[in-house]
Amino acid sequence: MYGSDSLLMPPVTLAEMPLYDTDAARFSRYKSYLDFYNGNQWLEKRRPGERRLTVNYAREFVHKGASYLMGRPVKFELVPELTAAGGDEAALEVQERLAAMWDDNSLALIDYDAAVDAAVLGDCAFKVTLQTGDFSTVAKPLQVARQPGPAPRSQRVVVRSVDVMGLSAGWQHDDMRRLTWVSETTRLSGEQIVELYGPGSCNCELPPNFKLENSYRVEERWTDREVLVKVSGKPVKREPNPYGFIPYVIVPNLSRPRQFWGLSDLEDILTLNSEFNVRVSILSQLLQMSGNPVLVLENVDSAEGLRVGPGAIWTLPEGSRASLLELLKDGGVQLHLDYINLLYRMMHDLSELPAAGFGRDQAVSGSSGVALEQLLYPVVQRVARKRRIWDEALDLRNRMMLALAGLPVLRSRFTWADVLPKDRAGLVTQEVGLVAANIHSLETARRGLGDEQPELENDRIVQEHQKLGLSQNTGPSKGGVEPPVKLSGALVEGLSNSGG
Repeated sequence: MYGSDSLLMPPVTLAEMPLYDTDAARFSRYKSYLDFYNGNQWLEKRRPGERRLTVNYAREFVHKGASYLMGRPVKFELVPELTAAGGDEAALEVQERLAAMWDDNSLALIDYDAAVDAAVLGDCAFKVTLQTGDFSTVAKPLQVARQPGPAPRSQRVVVRSVDVMGLSAGWQHDDMRRLTWVSETTRLSGEQIVELYGPGSCNCELPPNFKLENSYRVEERWTDREVLVKVSGKPVKREPNPYGFIPYVIVPNLSRPRQFWGLSDLEDILTLNSEFNVRVSILSQLLQMSGNPVLVLENVDSAEGLRVGPGAIWTLPEGSRASLLELLKDGGVQLHLDYINLLYRMMHDLSELPAAGFGRDQAVSGSSGVALEQLLYPVVQRVARKRRIWDEALDLRNRMMLALAGLPVLRSRFTWADVLPKDRAGLVTQEVGLVAANIHSLETARRGLGDEQPELENDRIVQEHQKLGLSQNTGPSKGGVEPPVKLSGALVEGLSNSGG
């Protein structure tokens, strides 16, 4: 039998708000989020005979949100310098090199995994370094001389995701985007420590009784000027920063007002998901007891031989009475279902992931495109907020990669996949009509269709037409190609309506 609801499911508690800025409280909060995401949503052990159902909506909300955000790889293009001659062609060449580094590091997969981490914990981070090693068949070797000498070394730009549960940071008091130091703490074996930091730098300064087979706490602290490495709290290596900048990019999931660390997607639904588990478990217990009725006996000394079942015959003493306990009479089940549905709606409201995104509440086939967009617009708004944060973070990461590769450091412009499904054929038809009516330029239309470097497409088309002998112009000037079709105003309007 259950006790009270409070014994069944104590409320989930996190660090108090005044302690949010401390690393200890943040790490404790991370652990609570991660346990909840993994399905450990009951704070007490299950008692004998107790029914517990765990409906892990928290994990589903995280994966659904990450799929909307990073379901398809983000595309980027580099913004050429206006003062540089031949800036477009140079930027395109640098962009191809940067794209090769993205492929070499499998950044599409790393970004999706990092988006899941950020949604669960509230933050994710990347580290960008230059390492000696083999390249994939896609990436081109970067001949960069890191030390004075006759022969340069082949270096590889490596981007990896960092576990924020071991990350601490400091920032400029008047600009949280400007990091002043970052400390990363991991646990490594003695062999890994010697391999990473080398016997020359660590041999005389390792902790007492250092053994290769043991594991040790390793801390790397980076500033703009130097790198400090500690093993079990003892400094083993101190050297000038070889990059000149802190090679970490910290990405908050959702920004908190006037706070550096981000907000988890789980924060608002923890208690609701916990209460949902409680009510579903109680309803399950009630249904089980209703299917196996409880026999109530009055004025009976012994219940031996009295069993509920088909064909059972009872002989009761005079003045005694037997009855079945009806737990679900007077609409009791419906009250539980109404409360469970209320919790379900509240979870969807607070997570900004409407039930329609899970294929519920409305038939997709009977709804117009505008109606569906309005129904799922909370998802669009949430993803848009996250993408503004990721735009800045990915641009910073690209600039770090370019700097380490010895390439011109250019700003990036990102093109994200549509959050909601679009009719590609209808969108193309609409853009053709807008271009023919001189409402959109070719560059605007191509950018709306997701093309990279749309300003270069006109030149490419002219060159192709010249090669094929189909061009009607003598110079490769932008806009020198006639529109592919001639459309009347009425037809343009009809095509636009059909595509919209």
